[in-house]
Order: sequence, then structure tokens, then C-alpha cells
Amino acid sequence: MVLGAFIVAGFVTLGLAWRGAAATVYVPLQLPWFVSGSLAGLAVIGMALGGWSVHLGRRQDAEHRDEVEALVRDAVELTERVRSRRAGR
Repeated sequence: MVLGAFIVAGFVTLGLAWRGAAATVYVPLQLPWFVSGSLAGLAVIGMALGGWSVHLGRRQDAEHRDEVEALVRDAVELTERVRSRRAGR
């Protein structure tokens, strides 16, 4: 939710930059609005998307580790069953 709020904040920043530039008639004075607002908005959006990507990667890694641990646990149980059957003979 926090990363989603950052993405929204980045788009709001882009919108405010657009609004400020549109309200300025003299073109050279529009440049600071575009540069500062666009760079700040894109930086916030990029940071949020990068954080989201890291978060999703960690979740996928955790799921993979859980699956591998379950597989190892099942293999150990199967090995113990085979050993107990051989020892019982």
C-alpha cells in the first residue's frame, strides 16, 4: 500500500508540474516546472516500482524456499520409510 501511495504521489507531482507549466505563458519560465516536476515525479515513481519489484522478488524466493523445504522433507520421510522396511525384513 505504501508503494502504491508513492506511485500515486509521483503521478500527482507530474500533474502539478503540468498544471504549473500550463499556467505560465512565457515558455522559458515553463522549463523549470517541467524539469523539476518531471524529474521528481519520475524519480518517485521509479523508486516505488523498483521497491515493488524487489518486494515481489523476495516473495517469490520465499515461496520457492518453502517448496524446496517441503520437497526435502518429503524425501527424508520417504528415505526413512525405505530404511524401516529394509530393517524390518
